[in-house]
Amino acid sequence: MHQADGPLGDFARKYCKAAKTMPTGKRLRLKYLKEAFDKDMEKIRDDMRDVKVSVIVDESPDITGVPTINTLLCYYSQKNVKKHVVLVDVDRVNASNSYTVASAVSKALQTVGKTWKDVVAVATDSAEYMRKMIREICQAEGIQILHVKDIAHLIHLDFLKQQEALREPQGTTATIFYHPMGKKNNFLTLTHDAVVAQLSTVPGAKSVRVNFRGNLVAVDSIPGADITALLAVERIGEGKVRAKTASKGTSTGFLHRVDPSFDVEDIRNNIESTKPVLTCTCNDRNVVLQFEGNTPPAEVSLFKQMRSVRHRRRRPLQCLTCGDPDRAECTEPAPKCIHCGGPHLAKEPHCPRWQHERRVIETMASSNTPLSRREAMMRVKTNDGNGTSNRAPTRPASPAVQPGLSYSAVLTPPAAPPPIPCVNDTQKDRPGTSTDGTVQDVGCDEADSPPPPPLSPSPPSCTPGPNVPPPPQGPPAKIPRQDRVRAQLDGFLGNLKSTEESREKWRKECQSMKEERLMTEKWQHKELLSVVRQLTTAVTKLLPQGANMDGEEL
Repeated sequence: MHQADGPLGDFARKYCKAAKTMPTGKRLRLKYLKEAFDKDMEKIRDDMRDVKVSVIVDESPDITGVPTINTLLCYYSQKNVKKHVVLVDVDRVNASNSYTVASAVSKALQTVGKTWKDVVAVATDSAEYMRKMIREICQAEGIQILHVKDIAHLIHLDFLKQQEALREPQGTTATIFYHPMGKKNNFLTLTHDAVVAQLSTVPGAKSVRVNFRGNLVAVDSIPGADITALLAVERIGEGKVRAKTASKGTSTGFLHRVDPSFDVEDIRNNIESTKPVLTCTCNDRNVVLQFEGNTPPAEVSLFKQMRSVRHRRRRPLQCLTCGDPDRAECTEPAPKCIHCGGPHLAKEPHCPRWQHERRVIETMASSNTPLSRREAMMRVKTNDGNGTSNRAPTRPASPAVQPGLSYSAVLTPPAAPPPIPCVNDTQKDRPGTSTDGTVQDVGCDEADSPPPPPLSPSPPSCTPGPNVPPPPQGPPAKIPRQDRVRAQLDGFLGNLKSTEESREKWRKECQSMKEERLMTEKWQHKELLSVVRQLTTAVTKLLPQGANMDGEEL
C-alpha cells in the first residue's frame, strides 16, 4: 500500500494498461482494507457468538519503538468443530501498565461482542502489571479467571532442563570436605588458584570450592564416579589434610556443660530425641550430636532431664582492630583494642584483658574439679586482690603539678622579708608605716596572730626602747615585687576558697530541697490513695446488692 503512490505505482501505470485504474495507497488503506477487515470480523463474531473465549495478550514494541499491545482470542468453533486463534486488535499505547492493558483487552472484547464474563482464561507473561490487571478485573467484575503465565517460556525451560538431564551422567553426586590437620595449620598460606589447580586434576572431581574463612575446601564429584581418589588426598600444598564425605540430610547440635566422667556410650544410650541420633562424640564438657534431618531438635532428654540443643553457627566476621562487624580489614588510621581500649591490636598478648582471660582459662584447665567460667573469674579476682582492670592503664599525673600557683610564681618562689623589731607589743605583729602612710612589711614572730586593724590616716607611733635607735627618717621603702605577687596570690586563693565554700553550701541546699520535694510527693501520693479508697468504698455502698462495678449501674 505504501508503494502504490511511489515508484512502483508509477512504473505499473506506465507499462501496464490495467494498472492505470489502480487506486492510491490511501484509498486502499481506508476503503478496501477496512472493508476486508470488517468482513472477516463479522465472520469471527458470528462464529464465536455463544462460546467462551480465552485471551492471549502480550506487549512488545513495534519497529518504531512504540509500545504495542497485541490481543488474540482463542475459542472452539461449534460449526466446524475446530479450535481457532485469531488476532483481533493491535493497539499502540504511550506506556504499558495495568490500566492501558486492561483498556486494550476490553476494547478487543467489545469488537467481537464479548465481555469479561465470557472469558475463562488469560495467558500473559510474568510482569507484575499483568498480574495486577487480572486481580483488579476479578475484583471489579466479581468473577474468577484462570491466569496462565509464561506458557511458552515454561515449555522452553522444561525442554532445556530435560535436555540437560539427558546429557548428565546418571548416578549420585558426593561432596568431599578437606580440613587441615593440627590447630596451627590452615589454608591461608596458599592461594585460591593453587588449591583449585591441585584438586582439579584428581580423578572424579567436578568442581572445587575454597572457603578460607571457614578453613575448609569442598570438592563436588562427577555423578556416578568413583570417589576413592578424592578420599585418598592427604596433602594440599605442604599441609596435611583430612578428607571426609559430607552427609546429606543431617544436622549437628551441641550439648554444653556435660559431666566429662560419663562414657560416650552411656550418653548415647540415655539420650531421647524426637529425631534419630546418628552419631555422638564428646569434646571435654561438650557433646556433639548428629541428627537426621536438616535442622536439629530444640531439646533432647539426657538421663531423663531436658537439655537445650545449641545449633552450629559460624563465627561472625568481625575486625580485630576496631570491632566493626562484617569486615576483616580495618580502615581506622590507628589500632584500638576492642577489649581494653588501648592503642594496640585486640590479639596482642600484652593486652590487660587478654592476660585476664588467659588466667581464667588456665584456672579452669588446672582445676581438679570442674569449674564454670564464672567461678574461675571469681577465683582469679580473689588471687589478684583488687582484680585485673579491663581497661588500658592510664598515665599518672606528673608530681610537678601544683594546683593554685601561677606560672611566674612557680619560676620565682617568694623570699621571706627581713623582720623589724618593735617594742610595743600591740604593734609587734602589725605592719609598719612610714611617715607619709606607706605600708612597710614588718616581720612577725607568731603565725596565728589576729589580723591587724585597718590603718588610720595618721602614722602609728612606735616607742623605741632605750637601747634601740629610732627608725631613720628618709624616703618610704618600696614593697618588693615578690611580696606584691604573694599578696595577689593570697587574695586569689582566699576568693577561690570562699567560692568553693559557697558552691558546697549551694549543693547541700539543693540536696535538701530535693529530699523535701520527694517527701512532699510521697505524702501527696499517700493522700491521693486514701481519697481513692474512700471514694471506692462510698460507691460500693451505693450500688445495689450483687451489682457489678463494671456494669451499667456504675
